[in-house]
Amino acid sequence: MKKFYLPYSASESSDWSLYANGKAFTFHSRREALAFATDQCRKAIAAGEKSAMISIEGLDGQWRSFDSSLSPILNEPILRTQPQH
Repeated sequence: MKKFYLPYSASESSDWSLYANGKAFTFHSRREALAFATDQCRKAIAAGEKSAMISIEGLDGQWRSFDSSLSPILNEPILRTQPQH
């Protein structure tokens, strides 16, 4: 399963980090990071991956999981701390 993690960044920096498979990617906006993640999830599924997900940390510190169309994945446990990258 392809997994992406997008932590919430409350810093003054305008850069957003996205993590996947131990790699960090940096983007100028959260929207840009999400667009990259959804595109990569779609490509992974097209290449034969059974599933792909994007975990996004909200302002409230809660992690929520979504599929490549940003629809919630309801059976995925909510992470209360930052995941291992």
